[in-house]
Amino acid sequence: MYKRRIAIMMLATIFMLASVSFAKDDKDVTLGDAIKILRTLSGCKTLPALNVTGTWAVKSFQNDEERTGEAYLEMMPDGKVSGYAELTSLPGLSTITGIVYDYTFDLNLTSDSGSMTVHGTVSSDNQDISGTFTLDDINVVSWEGQRLAEVIYTGTYVHNVEENKIVLDVDGNDIVTTYRITEFTETHLTTNVYVWERDTPGEVGNLVGTWKNTIGNTKQTMILSEDGTFKLTILTLP
Repeated sequence: MYKRRIAIMMLATIFMLASVSFAKDDKDVTLGDAIKILRTLSGCKTLPALNVTGTWAVKSFQNDEERTGEAYLEMMPDGKVSGYAELTSLPGLSTITGIVYDYTFDLNLTSDSGSMTVHGTVSSDNQDISGTFTLDDINVVSWEGQRLAEVIYTGTYVHNVEENKIVLDVDGNDIVTTYRITEFTETHLTTNVYVWERDTPGEVGNLVGTWKNTIGNTKQTMILSEDGTFKLTILTLP
C-alpha cells in the first residue's frame, strides 16, 4: 500500500512538471509529456523526433576554403545511427556511428586518415542539418548540410560480351534498359549514354564493382554484383 502511494505521488509530480514544461496555452498535457520529463530527470536522452536515414550533402569552411562531402546515415528506431561518409575534411571512406535524440545528434567518424566528432541538429522538416565537428580533437568547425533527393532502382543485369552491351532489368516494372559499351578498362566504362568510373580497379571484361558518374547536379552510383543483381542510386544534388 505504501509503495502504491509513493508511485501515485511520483506520477502526480511528473504530470505537474510536464504541465509547467510542456503545456502551452490550452494544450493538454499527455502521458507522453510526462514520460519525456521522466526520461529527462533520469538522465536518459529523448527518443528521436524524426528519421535521419538517407544521403546528405554537407559542407564546411576551413581557412577560407569550402570543403564538401556526402554522408549516408541509417537510423534504428531507438535512435542509433550507422553509415559511411566521403568528406574532403577527412580523406578516405569514413565509418559512422552515433545516436539521434529529439532533434539533435552526436556522431563519430573514423577513417584511415583520422577521426571526427560531430554534433548537430536537424530541422523540423527533416531536410537540413547543421552543427559543429571536432577534427582529431583539435579544430572546432561549423558545418551545414541538406538531404539529397534519392531514387533507387534494383534488378538484374546481363553483360553480353559478344554484342558488347549491358542490359538492366528493373524489379517491379517492365523497364529494360540496354547500354552499348564503347570502352571498357579496369577503371573506366563508356557507354552510348554515360561515362562511369569504378571505385576500385577490377578485371577488364568483368563488370562487378561500384561505378559512379556525375552529370550536372545528378550523381549516379551503380553497384553490379557477382550474382547478376544491381543497385542503381540516383541523387539530385542541391
